[in-house]
Amino acid sequence: MQICFDDSRLEQTEAGSIIGVVYFELWTAQFPESGWTDFVAVIAGWWMAALQRLMSGPGTSARLYFMDGPMWVVASRKTTGVLLQCTEDRTRELVVHEAVVSIAELEAEITRFARRVVSACARRGIETDDLRTLSAYLAR
Repeated sequence: MQICFDDSRLEQTEAGSIIGVVYFELWTAQFPESGWTDFVAVIAGWWMAALQRLMSGPGTSARLYFMDGPMWVVASRKTTGVLLQCTEDRTRELVVHEAVVSIAELEAEITRFARRVVSACARRGIETDDLRTLSAYLAR
């Protein structure tokens, strides 16, 4: 499992939002899809908050939302790992992919993604409240 982030396609809109390519690579599937663009600073902060909930132990769950589109990943912590259920809700809620990963792998991928967003924005001189929130999560 990998969270793919293409920092070469990062841009800041006139309204200040930070848009970039981000998606999950789950062995043979990409979710939501390869090349998906979304509000990367916002969702990285959401995913860091969700990760904190999951780190409290087995039996916890969290949703890793995408901002564009009715799509999210339900992460359910089990004793043997984390069940990831890639879910979309175009006409009804539907799990389109599933995978099981270790909590360490999920933590590493979310943290790596968040750090790459902060780093890419710093290189471009981008500063926003969303980035400050994300940096605070990373400092913990």
